Amino acid sequence: MSGSAWSCSRSRSSCDDLLVKRFLAALVLAPVAGALAGFLSVLIASLFVGSGHERTLSGATASASFLGFYALLICFVYTAVVGSAAYAYARRRRRRLSLAVALTVAVVTGAIPWSIAAVAGRDLTGEALIFPALVLLCSVATAWTFWRIALAEANA
Repeated sequence: MSGSAWSCSRSRSSCDDLLVKRFLAALVLAPVAGALAGFLSVLIASLFVGSGHERTLSGATASASFLGFYALLICFVYTAVVGSAAYAYARRRRRRLSLAVALTVAVVTGAIPWSIAAVAGRDLTGEALIFPALVLLCSVATAWTFWRIALAEANA
């Protein structure tokens, strides 16, 4: 693992500074990536399959902005809690977590619970499955961005 942030050849304090800066950057950018994924997908979908007002650019933007704002808040909380736990675990073990682990955690802790809550008591029609698909997209975008910035090798 030569050259990775977890086994840095620099001084201990400069390695710690680098890892903390990467973690803080990931804490900010990962939720933004998740919210942006949600915003863009709702914007595009609204323009093509939205109801009357949503088919205009202003209507689609309003719907996408509303969802994007709440996605940002939810992704930030998940990133702060789950991302901090993953970061602390990786630091303690002195090795990086794999992308597969990051994505699995995103699906298990984010996409599955929100999807179950969204479809509980509803018929599983195409319309009912839109929200779980959107949650999955936001979760994967958030997890991948956090992993890439905070947990992947520094020189990758």
